[in-house]
Amino acid sequence: MKDILYNPTYAGFLRYNRYEEWDTKRRKRYNPKYIMVEGSHDSIIDEELYEKVRDRLKVESKYPKRNNRGETGLLRCPECGGSMAASNTTNVLKMALRRRSATTVVLTFGIK
Repeated sequence: MKDILYNPTYAGFLRYNRYEEWDTKRRKRYNPKYIMVEGSHDSIIDEELYEKVRDRLKVESKYPKRNNRGETGLLRCPECGGSMAASNTTNVLKMALRRRSATTVVLTFGIK
């Protein structure tokens, strides 16, 4: 639902030059200076509602929600006693040791 409300196409607009090629290997990247014009198609969402959703999502993206995993801080490293935090990346449960330095120890379990 959020994607529909945030998509300018449903509000009656069209975007041009949204991506730009930047390498000889056909790589594309997002162009922040894309062109948005009013389309000839009928809009599904009011322009007022579209603007309200955009404003609200901009505020929410500035303040992301914290990780509320229950196991964070409960597990301790057997070597140094530091607290460990869970991270679910690529559908594999990983326990990472939080340190104050730039290095991080990651223990990967075969749990999916």
